[in-house]
Amino acid sequence: RSLSAMKSLRAWTSKSKFVTFMCRRRFGQLLGLCCSKSRLRRLEDFVIDILDFVINKGMRVLGPVLATAATALISLVVYEYFQEVFPYFVNVKYKDSNPFMPYLITLVGIFLLVNVVFNHQSCVWTSPGYAPLSISLYPKGTQEIPEKYYKYDPELKSSAVIRYCNMCQCYKPWRAHHCSICKRCVLKMDHHCPWMWNCVGYANYRYFYMFLFYLWIGTFFYVSVGYETLFESFRVKSCAYPWLPFFMCRIARLKYKSVPTDAIDENGDVVHERIMVQSNELFVFTYFLCIGICVVMIAFLGFHTYLVLTNQSTLETMTNFSKKARNHRRFQRLRDFKYLYRLSLVQNIQEIFGEKWYLALLPIWTTPRGNGFIYPLKKQISDILFISKSEAEPHEIDSLVNQNQT
Repeated sequence: RSLSAMKSLRAWTSKSKFVTFMCRRRFGQLLGLCCSKSRLRRLEDFVIDILDFVINKGMRVLGPVLATAATALISLVVYEYFQEVFPYFVNVKYKDSNPFMPYLITLVGIFLLVNVVFNHQSCVWTSPGYAPLSISLYPKGTQEIPEKYYKYDPELKSSAVIRYCNMCQCYKPWRAHHCSICKRCVLKMDHHCPWMWNCVGYANYRYFYMFLFYLWIGTFFYVSVGYETLFESFRVKSCAYPWLPFFMCRIARLKYKSVPTDAIDENGDVVHERIMVQSNELFVFTYFLCIGICVVMIAFLGFHTYLVLTNQSTLETMTNFSKKARNHRRFQRLRDFKYLYRLSLVQNIQEIFGEKWYLALLPIWTTPRGNGFIYPLKKQISDILFISKSEAEPHEIDSLVNQNQT
């Protein structure tokens, strides 16, 4: 019996393996019929089209909402400063020592506020610059640029003769890219920012960067001056490590606090009165919101500072840091260059903020260098692009760029 049982078990096992093999084979054939390479590509294109549609529509809807939200949050922080911090300075901290100090601190805060609002609104309402849809629409003095210089675009792909946008039906200037949200080719496009309700590019990147810069300083200012006001109502209850900042510790709200009065007791000491602490949830919200923004701005501003100092855009970093992407450049000798447009440190800054770059620190309108269609190159890259020119003869692109800058 045991022998027959073992034989039947082996037969069942071999049969089950055969059934399993046939099921897998049939399933593979069925999957191959339903999911061939061409059909998988169609499915992939379909999913990408849906995601592109959702993202584009979402960004268009979010644009005005986030731009308005940014303005509202800035206004709320300003309101809480004058509601909580400024009265504390006037009535408590500097009441007897230096009554002019609250107004001096507030004056610094107003300067930061004006710069934040000015750069944000300027970035929102300033066009980044778009590629002209025809040669006749180019500004006077630049209409010969597409014919002469677009074929020398450093970012040309190996199979391209000129960069052309099929969506806009126009030639792409140097460093221009098509924005699927704005539906236009943006000059020196960096990215589309929903908080700005606009594309960030050639003409308004200066305002975007200075907004980040003053937003970081402004939030740090609010966190610094509001620290003592916050701890009029709170105290650190416990902390994992003594060296951690207070916002990483556990804090508790005070129910009562001791306030000095004008009375003096028998020993000559000032009599303190115990009063209930009034809570302001909006001030707490704005304070910790500014802490979060300040921390985020360290990374975000640091990245864009790196971009400014190396004269590249966010989109260009995707190519510059990928050797595989650089190998697709048409000009083979440019494939070893990570930064195509990098000049000297001062020139890199002037490319964004203009010749008088220091004026960007003030709330005034300035323009970047050049015309936005072509850009100056260092001699080594220029020689590769215009190799037909003799070394003694200056390149036409340099003279044209200098002419447009003046």
